[in-house]
Amino acid sequence: MPSFMYGAIFVNFLLLAVTVLWFFLKSPDSIISILLFLLFILGTSSFLFSYPLYALIIRKKHYHGLEKKVYRISLKWAVLLAFLITGLLGLSAFDLWNILNLGLFFALWVALLLGVLKNQV
Repeated sequence: MPSFMYGAIFVNFLLLAVTVLWFFLKSPDSIISILLFLLFILGTSSFLFSYPLYALIIRKKHYHGLEKKVYRISLKWAVLLAFLITGLLGLSAFDLWNILNLGLFFALWVALLLGVLKNQV
């Protein structure tokens, strides 16, 4: 395992600890606390999803010497996936489940997906 991964794993454990503590110690009584919790979930899940994607890409394409670049690529895709999950949780948390909001959110997500596919994001 490359040495830079240890720092990423450490940051992920810190974010996971903060997320769990926030979940158990802070009540969701204000918009700020809900938004911070969703932000912690976004950070934690994006780091969490990046590790399997990194392992999959590194095994599939055999990049040697380009581990940091491969990790950035996997982190980009993981953030996109985590944004989808966190966005749906955010719509649910603020009770915004309707066809219009879901359609607009999926349009935003598809626009981000197309940007990632064209390497513009």
